[in-house]
Amino acid sequence: MVKLMYDTVSSKGFEVKASEGIHTTEKFLAMIEAGTSRVGTSKGLAL
Repeated sequence: MVKLMYDTVSSKGFEVKASEGIHTTEKFLAMIEAGTSRVGTSKGLAL
């Protein structure tokens, strides 16, 4: 879903923020690879 959002809005100068459900380092890195520029998580210290 993040990749689709990124592909849709990045050419217009918008960025994508991923949040909710990011509880592991693997999920965090997957969101970055998909194109998100910001990540919101309550697990920041654990990551």
